[in-house]
Amino acid sequence: FDLPDMHESCARRAETTVAPQALMLLNSGMIIRYARSFAERLLADHNSADLTPLIEQAFVTAFARKPTQSEIFESTQFLEQQKTLISQNKQKQKTDFLPTNLPTEFDQNLAVAIVDFCHILLNANEFIYID
Repeated sequence: FDLPDMHESCARRAETTVAPQALMLLNSGMIIRYARSFAERLLADHNSADLTPLIEQAFVTAFARKPTQSEIFESTQFLEQQKTLISQNKQKQKTDFLPTNLPTEFDQNLAVAIVDFCHILLNANEFIYID
C-alpha cells in the first residue's frame, strides 16, 4: 500500500503506518471471507465441545507454532464471551459470518464466534499475551 520510490535504490525503508491499510484489514469483506474459510477449515476437523484442539490448530495454521497455556486460556475466554454476545444480539448477526457446511447440531453462535476468532488471528502480526 505504501510502496517506496522505484526509481531510486533504498538500502533500508523506514517503517510506516498507514491507517487505511489497517482499517482495510479489519473491515474488508475479503478478510471476513478469509476468516470464514479459516473457521470452516477448523470446524471440518474439530466439531466437538472441547475448543482446545481447535485453538491449537488455529495457532499452528496462523503462526506455525502451538499456543501457550495462557493463549489457550485467553482464546477460550474470548470464544465463550463472544458466543454470549452473539446470542444476546441475535438480530445483529450477519449470515456472512456463519460458516457453510455446519452440522445442524453445532451451536451457530459458537461457529460465528470462531469466525471472529479467526478474524483476530488473521489481523495479528504477532499474537502476544501480556500477563
